[in-house]
This record gives sequence, C-alpha cells and structure tokens, in this order.
Amino acid sequence: MLYLPRQLSTRQVPEAARLELVHDAAGQLMGTIIISVADTIFDIDNPAHVRLAHDIEVRLTDQNLLPRYPDLLI
Repeated sequence: MLYLPRQLSTRQVPEAARLELVHDAAGQLMGTIIISVADTIFDIDNPAHVRLAHDIEVRLTDQNLLPRYPDLLI
C-alpha cells in the first residue's frame, strides 16, 4: 500500500489491485492510496507480492509519479 498526494487512475497503475481516492473533510481530493494486494495481507516473503510491488514502483517511476529523494529533504 502506498499513498501519493495526487489522483491516479487504473490506466496509470494497471498492476494495482485497487486504487482508493482520499478526500478531506470538505470533500476535496487529497490523493490516492495504491493497494497492491487486495485479497490477502501483503507478505514480504511471498515472491509474487514483492514482484507486484516492484512492478507498481517501476510503473510509477516511469511516469515520474514518485517523489525523488532530494525532493523529500527539507
């Protein structure tokens, strides 16, 4: 599971099991939670789960949707 402060669509992240839009109390869109595995708990020891998470990360990186480390520094 990953939160990004932007709206994403299944077209942008087709590997995700589910995308949940997050709204604030006023109903304004805040971002999207990306859920990689929906039918069970993510298991780091399950190679299929890890591969799926990696595929999602690569997809997001290719589209410049992940923040870069230098951008996270204050």
